[in-house]
Amino acid sequence: MKFQTSGSGSDIPIDMTSSIPGLRFRHFSGVSDLRAMAEVANASDALDGVHNMRTPESMAESYASLLNCDPYTDLILAEVNGELAGYARGWWKEEVGGTVLHIQMGVVGPGWRRRGIGRAMLNWLESRQRIVGRRFPVGTRQLFNVYVTEGEVARAALMDSAGYAVARHLFSMARRNLDGVPAFTLPAGLEIRQVTPEHYAHLWAADLEAMREHWGRTEPGEAAYEAWISDKDVFQPRLWSVAWDTTSHQVVGQVRAFVREAENLQLGRLRGYTEFISVRKPWRRQGVARALIAHSLQLQARAGMRESALEVDSANATGATKIYEACGFEISHRNRVYRKPL
Repeated sequence: MKFQTSGSGSDIPIDMTSSIPGLRFRHFSGVSDLRAMAEVANASDALDGVHNMRTPESMAESYASLLNCDPYTDLILAEVNGELAGYARGWWKEEVGGTVLHIQMGVVGPGWRRRGIGRAMLNWLESRQRIVGRRFPVGTRQLFNVYVTEGEVARAALMDSAGYAVARHLFSMARRNLDGVPAFTLPAGLEIRQVTPEHYAHLWAADLEAMREHWGRTEPGEAAYEAWISDKDVFQPRLWSVAWDTTSHQVVGQVRAFVREAENLQLGRLRGYTEFISVRKPWRRQGVARALIAHSLQLQARAGMRESALEVDSANATGATKIYEACGFEISHRNRVYRKPL
């Protein structure tokens, strides 16, 4: 998607029970909004203890490859006397089983909470997503879906009061240092190979196969593959650990680690992310994941990282949490996924 130099930024009429002088809700104006959006999101995250950092540049890259979302119609901004107080955005994904998830994100700046702004934006976003939901066949199961971190107490309270229910718990885990990484080895007949461009499609397909049965898994299309290739935030093959079967030359498992350099710079840390971990069924419960994670941690250490983090489904059927604990990760936050029928 190419940004307009300036969009309409037109007003969105919203009735609120509380009155805030100078408050207006409006549509997205384009790239000119991104700096203020990054600032209010960073301030909101800092208040909630969320270790995330956005820049106008990283947001521009992200918004240029949005899937199933038009920010000019699916995003709402709240301003008070010209100062951005918060924003919310929606998009959709289809799970492998056919359920359509209408996903939401939203932030309200520290000085504007508990004033009704978040609820007003949520109400607007739900109405917008119900309109989007009309494109799917009658009878399609459709759910609102919201990810809430442990520190987002105000957002959790909003979800509870708006009729959302916790559908899943997800753990954020961290390895506080990269010293003494366990020496786990791959089973005989497997080897780690350096990733080259001709491997990309094979890695993508192997991950889709391995993760198909996992909770909340969606069925991405060709556009998702192209978005993955162009996503500089996570597409960092130099940090990937991939195991291959030396006889069949098939991808066995993978860990696609990445480093968010701008985030590390602004937060004053050296953290890598040990993510996109998958092992195909025929090779599970043989120590493949542990060996690849250990190798990934070593690669991150060589890249100058001093710690690493990941997120895991608390109810993962493959016992992933125990595997990560064996590799030195500890639970740092307990997050939630809220859902409500459309």
